[in-house]
Parts: sequence; structure tokens; C-alpha cells
Amino acid sequence: MSLLILGDLYYGYDEITDDIRKISEYIKSHNYQVVLNLEGPITTSQKQIRKRGEHLRQSGKTIEVLKMLNVAGVMLSNNHIMDFGEDGLRETIELLDEAEIQHSGAGRTVEEAKKPIAINDTDNIYKIYCMTDFYEESVPATKSSAGCAPIFLPRIERRKNEIDIALIHTGFEYNE
Repeated sequence: MSLLILGDLYYGYDEITDDIRKISEYIKSHNYQVVLNLEGPITTSQKQIRKRGEHLRQSGKTIEVLKMLNVAGVMLSNNHIMDFGEDGLRETIELLDEAEIQHSGAGRTVEEAKKPIAINDTDNIYKIYCMTDFYEESVPATKSSAGCAPIFLPRIERRKNEIDIALIHTGFEYNE
């Protein structure tokens, strides 16, 4: 098994497109386990939060796409995951949990948001911590409210065959 870390995925289509099928074939032919940034919630919620940038909402086909792409885990700490508030995040987490796709970087509390993705292969355990800095388009999690994990230094206990990875998502839309 090899770990493949990809960038943003926003899937707004109601069908599976040919490019997804081709990418899926490539990923599976190389036996990759994929981690990617899920750029927005998978939700039917209509309640948008107030923010400067665009509001993104993933298609209902997104879980099927993630499965096709052999996604083992998704990063949720980004400037769109809270676009439809706590309801959008909650629905996204429920769908990911039902599909047995791990997630990190956002949660119902800050402690949940900080939990890493853990991917095992025959030789190693990869612990992937996902986080973001806060600016006007990101919503921070707290002890009692949903949102994204802040940039933090994970408490790392060195263990043989454990590899720790930090993924940070940051930046304003359409700004350098």
C-alpha cells in the first residue's frame, strides 16, 4: 500500500464523470490509499453562514466518488466545511462515518476536530493531523461548538513504525 495525499475535492455533479472513473482506475491500479481535502460539506442544508466568499455544498454523489477514489480519509479543516453551519458539518460527518471514511480537522468540538486520521499498512501507522489558521472564512471549533481545528502541535509519542503527518489548509479565495 502507498499513501497518496491529494488537494481539494469539490464535487458538484449528480452523476459520476468520466474523469473520475479514469482517475479511480489509476489509483486502484497502484494500490493507493488516498487522503484529500473535502472542500465543503456534503449536505442538503439551506442555512448558509455569513461570510465574504462563496458557499460550497457537495453533491450527494460525493460519497460514491470518495469510495471510487479509494479515499481512506478526508481533511475537513478548510474555509468551506462550515458554509452551511453546524447542520452541514454534522450531516457530512454522519455520511462519512456511515461510509467508513475517516475524517480530521473539523468536528462537533475542538477535541473531536483535532483527532487524526489513522491509516495502517503492513509496516506503518500513518497518523494524519488536519488543521487550519483562522481568518474571516474559517470557523474555529471550541470546547462546546462545532468548527475547524486550529493549527496546533500534536502531542506526539514516538513509537516504532508510526509516521505523523500534519496537513494545513489556509488562504483566502482568489487571493495570493
